[in-house]
Amino acid sequence: DPGGSRVTLADWSGTWLAGQVHLKATGRSRVEGIVRNYIVPRWGSTKLRDISHAEVQAWVTELMAGGLSASSVQRAYGLLSQMLDLAVRDRRLPANPAKSVKLPRKLARPRRFLTAPQVEALVVECEPYGLVVTFLAYTGLRWGEMAALRVRDVDPLRRRMHITRSVTEDNGRLVFDTTKTGEERTVPLPRFLAEQVTASVAGKGPDDLVFEGTRGGVLRNGNFS
Repeated sequence: DPGGSRVTLADWSGTWLAGQVHLKATGRSRVEGIVRNYIVPRWGSTKLRDISHAEVQAWVTELMAGGLSASSVQRAYGLLSQMLDLAVRDRRLPANPAKSVKLPRKLARPRRFLTAPQVEALVVECEPYGLVVTFLAYTGLRWGEMAALRVRDVDPLRRRMHITRSVTEDNGRLVFDTTKTGEERTVPLPRFLAEQVTASVAGKGPDDLVFEGTRGGVLRNGNFS
């Protein structure tokens, strides 16, 4: 229906966002930020039918020239393309004008891994959070998984941890949810670390957090950094 293509991208983005029910709180905040900062400023007043392939390519090129990283450009383009895909499925457009746009390639960055002595040096510098640093270095848990860990999740005798949830910050609000992958898993705990964790939670109840801020409560990544 040609009439359906008269809707502006700003209005259509709201319809598209309302359907992203699979996104977690932090993921939704990131997506809304990209839409607000990169997509709506350029396309907000443009009708769906007036978006052309050449203009989308020019927009991608402008984002690159403006210093946006390749991954951020790909993300912004990907969200716009998803919105236009929905317009095609909703029979508002005959085809997605963003298809086959040339995108910048992401360059692989070399990864840096700390040696054991470097970890120990970092532990000393990060007191009173030395155990947090050691724990993250030798378990591989994500920050949110570590911050959400409760005493009942740790089995020091079997040296195992049951990872079932994660906590993230969304505009200052703490959100407890499933892990990033949505799956529970069991993670081994090195013997020396099991002993340190056991000592640190002495006197705590099973529902208490293993790691807390200096004033109690969830250890927030922003404050720690």
